Amino acid sequence: MDELLQLATDSGDDGHGEHSREVREGLEHWSVDLLFAAAPGDAPAAADPVALAAALEQAGHGDLTLAPPSASEDPTRPEAADAATPAALARRLGSAVDASILGVSRDVGAPPRWLLSRPAPFDRLALGDALSQSWWWPEAEAVLAGCRSRRRLVDDRMLGLDHKGRLRRMQQVLAACIEALRPEALHWPASEQLVEPSSFLASVREDDFRGLLPGAVNVRFFRLEYDGEAAGGEGHAELLMDTRGLSELGLIDLQCHFRGLDPEAVSRVLYSTAAYLFAEGRVIVAGNTVQGPGPRDAWLVRAGQALAPPRRPVLDLDPGFPFAAAEYPDSPAPDDETPS
Repeated sequence: MDELLQLATDSGDDGHGEHSREVREGLEHWSVDLLFAAAPGDAPAAADPVALAAALEQAGHGDLTLAPPSASEDPTRPEAADAATPAALARRLGSAVDASILGVSRDVGAPPRWLLSRPAPFDRLALGDALSQSWWWPEAEAVLAGCRSRRRLVDDRMLGLDHKGRLRRMQQVLAACIEALRPEALHWPASEQLVEPSSFLASVREDDFRGLLPGAVNVRFFRLEYDGEAAGGEGHAELLMDTRGLSELGLIDLQCHFRGLDPEAVSRVLYSTAAYLFAEGRVIVAGNTVQGPGPRDAWLVRAGQALAPPRRPVLDLDPGFPFAAAEYPDSPAPDDETPS
């Protein structure tokens, strides 16, 4: 499932390394959409806060409770998960919560919380390219055909947490909501990815919330066109693969603009590098090398701008001649392009 990405010959990008509004908002508030077959007016029994709290308790998350908005609030505003103190939050989320990280959250003025919206109509157009970029769930389109409503889970007051602690908490709360509400599908807007709920829960059991569970980061695939013409010409198609979701984690996304390589091999390089960045932080910089597909492959890391929306700085992985489709200042001239 790949997308045709049309680029202008002169992109005119004047972002100067800035993130788009979409990425900035995604960094401030992470969100996941839970999609349901029921219409908004026919929500499951656990749809209201009291019933949901009971369902969460039955699912083994009894300390996670949801409170309805006060009468003075806008009735369309999401309900807020009660997290009055760091100690209460620790009880809600279990022993995996790191008390030292919770101390950071106290310093930013208010304890973290999660917001769960009321059921709303599901608009398939809101998925954007997520369906075509959800590689690991081939049945996604058939499942979406039966979805009629969604609820959005959003985190709040989390900017004081490091990316590992913040994602771990979001994944814990999401697992609780999946067990309680039984959605048909999950949509992660930041990574443009659809995830099967049972696959997410299976990964929870294997990983115990330590790493990147399905949905947090995605690898996208595009075939390139410039001004309506296929890039690279016949037999030399230019391809682009990039990651989505790392920028919203406070890290940096990756991309590779290439030709003549197996996309699955490039995908493995991107995802393994993304997992390394998640585990170690922003330790890879321009001028470093990363392991390519083969044992002797060392790909140079360059600073770049994303070719595919949204606008954001990226680490550009250069596979070298003859596979690099991007033109770099030190790329060989055409007369020099002879295989060694």
